[in-house]
Amino acid sequence: MPVTPGSHKLVLTHADFKDLTTQVTIDRGETKILDLKLEPSGVTSKWWFWTTLTVGVLVVAGGVVGLVYALTTEKSPDTGTIPPGQIKTPLTF
Repeated sequence: MPVTPGSHKLVLTHADFKDLTTQVTIDRGETKILDLKLEPSGVTSKWWFWTTLTVGVLVVAGGVVGLVYALTTEKSPDTGTIPPGQIKTPLTF
């Protein structure tokens, strides 16, 4: 691809790789071949990784808070006012 002589900033981007930026100087009539290697971006640079991690942390934290609340606010059952034994109630069939 022909370009004007001088200094040029070259930026390579791809969704699955880290962006690569380099500076290239071209003289009049010069041809340059660049051997550039893109580095894989890894899973931690994906939006869905952080979203899933955040939602997971919130769900676990909510469960822990709920469990702590349930375990610390439990009271003894009331003794009630009905004497032990059988109670006669009307039956409907």
